[in-house]
Amino acid sequence: KEVQAWTDRAKEDYESHLGHPTNAFRLVRRFTSDWREVQGLVTESNNEQKDLLERLESSTDYFPDEEDLRGTMVALMRLQDVYHVNTTRFADGMAGSTKGAPLSVEDLYLVGRSAYNKAEYENCKKWMQEAIRRLDAFERTSNSSNDLRLLRESTYDHLAFTEFKLGNVHRAYRLTNTLVRMDPENGRYLSNREQYLKILREKLFKEARERRDPPPATAEPPVMKWKKTPPPTTGEEDLTYWRDFEYYKKYCREAVDDADVPTPDRLLICFYNNMDRNPRLLLHPVKTEVITVNP
Repeated sequence: KEVQAWTDRAKEDYESHLGHPTNAFRLVRRFTSDWREVQGLVTESNNEQKDLLERLESSTDYFPDEEDLRGTMVALMRLQDVYHVNTTRFADGMAGSTKGAPLSVEDLYLVGRSAYNKAEYENCKKWMQEAIRRLDAFERTSNSSNDLRLLRESTYDHLAFTEFKLGNVHRAYRLTNTLVRMDPENGRYLSNREQYLKILREKLFKEARERRDPPPATAEPPVMKWKKTPPPTTGEEDLTYWRDFEYYKKYCREAVDDADVPTPDRLLICFYNNMDRNPRLLLHPVKTEVITVNP
């Protein structure tokens, strides 16, 4: 019923429907990971359904693939970063003033894991925290299944290491303590907890020594602080790139006067092209980039 209702809404205006980021993500996921689950269920059932699956196999070449799924998750994070969209609003299916399909807890986890795999730990933290918040809310009203318990454990596992990479060792330690309670025999959890505890103890000892014997004042210049993850080095090229990227995000949010941007640059855009609604490209459009306007 849920899929049928979603399909009926899409038929009313498929371009507007698929233009919404959460709708696009849910659709691409349905044709990738969800489709594999359908194949597994059909394979175990009767011959009539297997015949249907075989007929559909000829069309799977036009289905979105894992690269497209990763692309939609990256797109969600980029939209969030550029337009400052709250993770909770995204999870509710809100993008601007338009409402799309809400994201499930597993959807949130998948986006967070995608950020984790790309070492984008600030983004990972936002999505994993939202997943945990919704898991907590769900379990207050329903019985937790084994699948949800495994999802919770994996979410905590990713979030704990993410906090460590962001320098929040105490939070990483607390999250790992929770993981040990979930699985007391897990050697990796126990080892990580000991490592975090060791770091915290060393930090406490260092702070105690500095209070007792404060270090001499230095004339070193202040370190530049970044709101986001800083560039890999402090070279001039990296700093220029970082400033340009921040400017690009402001321009996307229309927070920059067009008069400050050269006209040719305003026409250099990237977009997905379905070649005038070619049926084969509706679900798998061509990535297109305008690199010059003359010629």
